[in-house]
Formats: sequence, structure tokens, C-alpha cells
Amino acid sequence: MKKLSRREFAGLSTAAAMGALLSGTQGCSREQKPQPEKKDRPNVIFFMTDDQRWDGLSRAGNPYFKTPNMDRIAEEGAYFTNSFVTNSLCGPSRATCLTGKYSHNTGVRVNERYFPHDQQSILEMAGSQGYRTAFVGKWHNKPYGRDRKLDYYFGFRGQGSYYNPVIQENDGGEKEYQGWVEDVLADKTLEFIRRHGSEPFFICHWFKTPHQHCLPAERHKDLFKDVVFRKPSTFNTDYAGKPRAVREADMKIGGTGPTSYVQDWDEFMRNYHRVLIGVDENVGR
Repeated sequence: MKKLSRREFAGLSTAAAMGALLSGTQGCSREQKPQPEKKDRPNVIFFMTDDQRWDGLSRAGNPYFKTPNMDRIAEEGAYFTNSFVTNSLCGPSRATCLTGKYSHNTGVRVNERYFPHDQQSILEMAGSQGYRTAFVGKWHNKPYGRDRKLDYYFGFRGQGSYYNPVIQENDGGEKEYQGWVEDVLADKTLEFIRRHGSEPFFICHWFKTPHQHCLPAERHKDLFKDVVFRKPSTFNTDYAGKPRAVREADMKIGGTGPTSYVQDWDEFMRNYHRVLIGVDENVGR
């Protein structure tokens, strides 16, 4: 096989993915032309977690817990062990995932920036080709996904909340939903699948978890309570020789002042693993 550059791979993989989805009906709307039979058009659910480390699943050798549902995706599909991104910030990476473009092309270079409507998302492209489309979860960029041409939107502003989240459904007003956020989101995705399962569908189900200040579901609050997590070798670094961006990072463990967001390493790690158990359960659902 010919070796490809990163740029060539990105272009080909994006084109191949869309080609498989659209099944040769480029440029024809749902109303304009009959679509291929559903059996020839795979359903797509794009899961995304927020701040999950590369080793935050048992498939990667994590010794503390099991994530059988995420592992199954790796076992039956593809599992990348040597992948890189050019801009890992939340908002920019989401815009990139939706468009297949670099940050300087989407216009979203840092967080809390405007994601232009003329940057068409993969959901909108799929919708124009006969797919039922839905976005559920954390959009993060402004304006929010409710303003896009989707069949269904169920999302929250900013980071959302772990418990009783305030969420907007389609064009309706924001409303508080009782329960743990990932269970609430999964309920809505399942409802959408039940409604439109007879048609090809494309869903972006983007979890809140495990974004900082992790708060687990009640059923998981006692998991790992006796586990002592091994600290990385750099845990007690004095930051000698490190750049300012590292020294003054605003999410540190321990210390004092506004840059210290959690004091207890083990409790932080317990909650991180607890919420990922909840994610894996909902992937399984």
C-alpha cells in the first residue's frame, strides 16, 4: 500500500466516510430523488466523550475498571494507538469533527467562539441525502446546534450539569430534566432511534463526561472507594524548566489559590472512573 501523509489521509478518510454514507446520491435532497434502500445505507452513531484519557478504557490496559461496551467497538471495528490532533481544545475540536476541516478553516480556533453556519456539518450533509439526523449532548460552540437544519436537537449550553441538567429540545425553551446527565441524554437518543429506526439515521451523541469536577450517578458513588490510584512520576514536579502555560495551568490538583480545582488525588480519580462506568453503560444501552 502507498504510504499517505497526514493531510492525504484526512482528506481521503473524510471523503470515504461521506461516500459510504451518501451512497452515490450527492446533491439530491430527500424530496428531490428516491433514496437507496435502507439496507444499503448504514446507520451512524458518533459517540464523543469529553476529556477521556487515551488509557481511560480497559481495552487500553487500564487496570482499575472494565469498559466492555467501548471495548466492543474497538474489538469489532478499528482502534487507533498512534493518533494526533492539531488543536485539542474543546470547541475547535468539535467544529473539526463536524466538518473534517482544520481550525483555521472552520474559524473556531479557541473556545467560546462563533461556529459559522456556512460551515456545513456532516449531520447536515447526511440530512440532505435522506438521513434522519440528531444531535444529543454537548455542542459547546456558538450558536448552538438547535440553529442547524437537523431533525432533532437535544443539547445544553456550555458545559451543562451532571445532575438535573437544563437542556433545550429542538426549538422549545430550556427545561430542567431530573437525573444524571448521561442517563437523560441516552434516553433521548434511544427515543429518536425508536421513532426513526425504519429510516437511515445519523446521530451525534456527545457526552458531557468525564469533563472536570466529575460527579457520578448515585448508583456508582461507592465504586472504587477503597482503591488507591498510582500517581504519575511527574505528580510532584516543581515545574522547573516548564513553560508558563504549564506552570500557570488553571486545572491543577493540590496547592492553593484559584488554579487549584481539586485537592484529593484519589477522590478525583475515583470519580473520573465512576463517571466513565456510567458512559460505558449508556454506550451499551
